[in-house]
Amino acid sequence: MQIIKSFSVKILLSMSIMCGQNIITKDYLRTISQVGAFIYLEYGISNENEQISANNKPNEFDTFFRNSLKWKNEDIEKANFASDILIYGAFLGSIPITPMLSFKDYKEILLLNLDVVSTTGIITNTVKMLSKRQRPSSYFGILDEGKESHRSFFSGHTSLAFSIGTSNAMLLSKIFPEKKNVIWVANIGLASLTGFFRIAADKHYMTDVIFGGIAGYLIGKAVFNRYNGKIPLISLKMINNTPYVNLSFNIK
Repeated sequence: MQIIKSFSVKILLSMSIMCGQNIITKDYLRTISQVGAFIYLEYGISNENEQISANNKPNEFDTFFRNSLKWKNEDIEKANFASDILIYGAFLGSIPITPMLSFKDYKEILLLNLDVVSTTGIITNTVKMLSKRQRPSSYFGILDEGKESHRSFFSGHTSLAFSIGTSNAMLLSKIFPEKKNVIWVANIGLASLTGFFRIAADKHYMTDVIFGGIAGYLIGKAVFNRYNGKIPLISLKMINNTPYVNLSFNIK
């Protein structure tokens, strides 16, 4: 599965470069910068040498759903594989496909999709690094997660599935309004299934998945709504030589 992840990174970079032609320069530069930041946060930073809090005991809510939904230890890799297939196959795989169905310029919609992915990745990984919540598989000694041990909150698979699923549903509902209900059910259903597999694989608690789903939905909707106005969701600025990240949402 590491091969699939590496291949996905190369595809994201290739698509970012490809859509640079005939696109407003500031939008292209912002999005390709976001893709680079996302990849760095996802693969370039390690938590192994950081001071981690020992208080990672799950609450009763998470314990209940872990006991109810987690698969047997010998089957958790199957659940993990299923979640990877959904996120890398169905959702990330849709990035170059959905623009083909739109009446707008292919590269503009491709840029939108990359904007959704990169924004979700930056926000998700920032929260993971700040929260440092231990994964259930690591806390209960099921698996040695290595540098991924304290990246449980919130679920990146789930947030990415919901952000792409929401954006895809909004786009496809405009193209095929008569199939709006089916489109939404299919996208949100697959995103929810991704979250279920993350719990079944003992990679996340229920609260990781719930907050990941909420964050992904809001990000996907916000980026899509902001897209027509070409207003960046994430803006970077320097104040007294200190970098600041500004996040703005418009949920309508």
